[in-house]
Amino acid sequence: MRFRPHCRTRPFCAIWGGTILTSPELLQTIHNPAIQETDPRFGVEAALSEFDAQFRSHTFFEKNNRVFNNQFFGGGVQRFTQDLHDHQTQLSKQTASGKQFFLRHNVDYDANNRTGNLFGSAWNANFETEIRQPLLQGAGSRFNRIAGPATTSNGKRDVIYE
Repeated sequence: MRFRPHCRTRPFCAIWGGTILTSPELLQTIHNPAIQETDPRFGVEAALSEFDAQFRSHTFFEKNNRVFNNQFFGGGVQRFTQDLHDHQTQLSKQTASGKQFFLRHNVDYDANNRTGNLFGSAWNANFETEIRQPLLQGAGSRFNRIAGPATTSNGKRDVIYE
């Protein structure tokens, strides 16, 4: 540890008669094991965060302008113009046994000039759910305790509880 030698010239130090620590990270305390356990990158909390629910959203926009040599490939038009939007929002969760749950909301928008359309644009929206269960590698809490996402990077702790 290094201390500032000129601390006595500071008003606070002169009144209280103390010294200022210039490298606090070098100071060892009884709380160091707890600090290491709760490290958000390598500790137990980091391993358990693999099982937190995750939110994901993405949006794609397309503007298509194509000229076709015949009307058959263009859907009744030779100059095909289209505005296409695709939105997906997803909530996912992984369990200690390797099972994954997904809940998605999809929204599609399509506006084009094809002659067979009843309306010039259309919105489609749906909800979908998905459940995945690994059958071989990745199945079961025993596998996930050894090689799954819940082990810490240094392999010191087994943090999955059934």
